Amino acid sequence: MKRYKYTLDLHKVEHTETAVPTHVTIRTPTTADTAVLVDLMMDAYPGSIDFDGTETWGDAWHEVDGFFQGRSGMPLLDCSRLALADDKVASACLIGMWDERQRPLLYYIMTAAQWKGQGLARIALHQALQATAAAGYAEILAIITAGNMPSEKLCMKAGFKRMDE
Repeated sequence: MKRYKYTLDLHKVEHTETAVPTHVTIRTPTTADTAVLVDLMMDAYPGSIDFDGTETWGDAWHEVDGFFQGRSGMPLLDCSRLALADDKVASACLIGMWDERQRPLLYYIMTAAQWKGQGLARIALHQALQATAAAGYAEILAIITAGNMPSEKLCMKAGFKRMDE
């Protein structure tokens, strides 16, 4: 599958307060959230270009646990955000260091099927980007599968630009 790299100059991230609906709470993730994030991934990805239908709960566990264990780069939990709707994790934006580039990377952005289209990913992403900028990083990268229009649209609205190959 073809994937494109995107970049965002974090100096350009708006530092305005994000309007959060009263039924939504934003917080940072912890390793105790692993199973909840696996469930979220299994709910969020079916029907997307990044899900071929053969992925199992165990595969998703390996992905989320790998993020927390830093298998691809150190997780930046203070920069990552979870959006809880009615006290349940409805959306997640997980940021970690991409060792190859020595820059923060948007590893995962996902929203439960019942909450898609309600702005929770936008809120989680915006707050994660603000936290990443506040942590002193100048740039963040994202890798998006070609044809993943929801992720591309979300990232482009946040200011990401596709890098030349």
